[in-house]
Amino acid sequence: MRALPRIRNQKNSPHCYAAAICGVVEYHLDDGTRLDEEDFHDEVMEILGNRRANTTKVALKHARDFGIPVKNSGRRVLIKDYKPVRPGDVWGYPEPLVIGCDIETGESLTKRLSKKSYIKRRLRGYHECVYVETISVAVIRIANSWGTKWGDKGYFYLKRTMQKSNDPFIMDAHEIFI
Repeated sequence: MRALPRIRNQKNSPHCYAAAICGVVEYHLDDGTRLDEEDFHDEVMEILGNRRANTTKVALKHARDFGIPVKNSGRRVLIKDYKPVRPGDVWGYPEPLVIGCDIETGESLTKRLSKKSYIKRRLRGYHECVYVETISVAVIRIANSWGTKWGDKGYFYLKRTMQKSNDPFIMDAHEIFI
């Protein structure tokens, strides 16, 4: 059985999408390769410049066309392709996906806050993470990139019952092909 994607710690940097994409690719490689999410983030931001765009889609395209740097090496890993997965189809998916989710929902469930408290505290944006496994019909486990001291040793859990069409906490998801 493959190991789950490792928990990264992006610290204060904004490269959650790079950490998530690298985590899924490392899982697929399953050979101990360590990808460099910091260089990957810097390259994607250089391509974007000051334009507003979906950084995850730009990063996926960059990983397909130019690869992701391997730590301490001149090598690059290219993904063959990626495809969007409908947010409602994430539950029960057989392997890790890059997902954009409302991280406040994950914190609410990890801290066992009520739904009312969650709605009051909801953040404005979303955060890229790695869906790693289905725990039950209604709960999935997600690897975050804020280190192992956050949440449940770096993971958090989302309940399907909180997913509503007008207030989705999974906003996008992508499957990656190596």
